[in-house]
Amino acid sequence: MKMYATGSAEYLVRLLSALLTLCLLLGCLPLYALAEEVDEAALEEQYQAARALYDAKDYLAAAEAFDALGEYSNSPAMARDSRRHQKREDYRAACKLYDEGHYYEAREALKALGDYERSKHYLYYCELEILAIEYREAKDLFEAGDYAAAQEKFLSLKGYSDSKDQAQKAEECLLAEQQAALELDWYNKGTAFMEAKNYAAARDAFIEAGPCQDATERMYEAILLVGHEEIDKAAKKALESGEYARAVMLFELNGDYEDSAAQADAAKEAWRNAGGDPEAALSEEEQNALDFERALMLKKLWRVEESNEILLRLGEYNNAAQLVAKVTEMKFTAEQLRDDATTQVSAVFVAPDGSKHCYRMYRGVKYWVEARAFCEALGGHMATLTTAEENLFVHNFMKENGFTTAYFGLMDEERDRTWVWVTGEPVEYTNWDSLEPSYSARERYGMYFYKHTEGTWNDSHFYEHWDDQEWSYFCEWDLDE
Repeated sequence: MKMYATGSAEYLVRLLSALLTLCLLLGCLPLYALAEEVDEAALEEQYQAARALYDAKDYLAAAEAFDALGEYSNSPAMARDSRRHQKREDYRAACKLYDEGHYYEAREALKALGDYERSKHYLYYCELEILAIEYREAKDLFEAGDYAAAQEKFLSLKGYSDSKDQAQKAEECLLAEQQAALELDWYNKGTAFMEAKNYAAARDAFIEAGPCQDATERMYEAILLVGHEEIDKAAKKALESGEYARAVMLFELNGDYEDSAAQADAAKEAWRNAGGDPEAALSEEEQNALDFERALMLKKLWRVEESNEILLRLGEYNNAAQLVAKVTEMKFTAEQLRDDATTQVSAVFVAPDGSKHCYRMYRGVKYWVEARAFCEALGGHMATLTTAEENLFVHNFMKENGFTTAYFGLMDEERDRTWVWVTGEPVEYTNWDSLEPSYSARERYGMYFYKHTEGTWNDSHFYEHWDDQEWSYFCEWDLDE
């Protein structure tokens, strides 16, 4: 009995629970139906709002509104139709921008349209119009002298019209502008050196200034002052060593340079105090030696015709007649002296006697006599190779700079087999190749020749009648000890 009662109670509980659940479900059915009705009304309201945007031709907003409705009614079709209308409107707007000349805005709009109708056609011509605009802008920049900006603009045009050529012109103008600024800087340095009486540095600075202002005239002014300095230094050295006649000659040659006249009087007084007589005649040998040096020094003052007269009068003395300069009026521009250089200045060569020299190679003149005058304008002379050590040094310098042929300062102008250095130094060392000098027609100048690879010498004529040839040559500078 007890077990039967327990089972009946459990059965009764399950039955009541089932009945309660059924009642709850039956009571909620009207609530679910009401929710569905509310959702339908909201969707319809959103749909009508989207249709209103569509009717107002706000197609982009309409498309987004229809997208938000998902699959409701014909929303997907309306969204597609809205986008189709929007693309048509965008296309019309882009074409209008193009027609009105707003090419940059039109380009962006047409790019966004892709392949739509004739968008690519309009885009092509739009790009051409933009290139034409930017080409004109680049030309305006060029005309205004803004070469860097013009070059950048022309290069961005990627070959439109003659933009590559114009970019090259802009670069050339830019480089010329930079070069002009550099030359002006050198000119100002030269002016400062002149004020500081550093005439050698001024000469070199004005050479680097090239065509800037009156750099050539200022350069020759500096060259003349360098010549006066060299003569003054030689005069003072002669006075210190008791060479009174030589000191007086050099001081007097220097004219009104600084206190040269007073120095000449002081040298005469020192000569008298040493027991000499400045008024007494010198021996022929002494006078010839003084005249020979005077002739060489006159060249440093660009008094070439006076120098030639003395050299001709001296004749065979120290082969003076062969040192006569055939070019008396030639003057080079600072730009030419700068631009004809083909190497840097060599390292310093120290000769066995302790003297120091440096060298540089040039090319640009057609005749040996011009090369000689060119080196002298630079304050030096054509190279003289007076020892085996110096010859080896200079020949190696030539080879290291990629040259195999070059002239130096050895000459036989009269072709009488008497060779002379341009400086008047005695020719005690030679290094002729076998069968040289050959004395063939017109050959009268010493040179390194590409066929002679060991630094031996050849005689030639600097192709003085071949106007299309320009040959290399050495200039040399004697440095202070």
